[in-house]
Amino acid sequence: MSHPHGLLIVDKDPGCTSHDVVAKVRRALGTRKVGHAGTLDPAASGVLVVLVGEGTKLVPFLTLDDKHYDATITFGKATDSLDADGKIIAEAPVPNTLTPARLKQEVRYFLGSYLQRVPAKSAVKVAGQRLYRQTQLSDTSSELPIRLVRLYQVMLTNWQCPNLSLHI
Repeated sequence: MSHPHGLLIVDKDPGCTSHDVVAKVRRALGTRKVGHAGTLDPAASGVLVVLVGEGTKLVPFLTLDDKHYDATITFGKATDSLDADGKIIAEAPVPNTLTPARLKQEVRYFLGSYLQRVPAKSAVKVAGQRLYRQTQLSDTSSELPIRLVRLYQVMLTNWQCPNLSLHI
């Protein structure tokens, strides 16, 4: 029996891991030779490129390009995991001076290259284990790896008040 070869574009839902998607494709196609071109964190939704059979040889080429993200940001809350799913550890009122124009002006300071601590619920591996799978994250802020981040462009596409959530 011939096994399939190629590339699948999967819209991954939040809550499942990239490995979960690969496992489902393996079962559906009856082959073990399945991989993906870039891990998405479990809480993330979006495009996951899944490669099958001889298609797995494309992984090094598909991961060379920059990534593009859409994000929703809520101001005034900090979480223990640096993402929306974490436990809220601090809250502060958002100044009424924060407007779309002011945000566009301030966000330019994040453009370029800088070091960023990886969120605790990230799919990044530390000591061979994905961070989101580690169960003892009591005080991991000093243990979380730091990665180089390059931000080329930020576009404000939606602004919602009064709770000051926005989609960029």
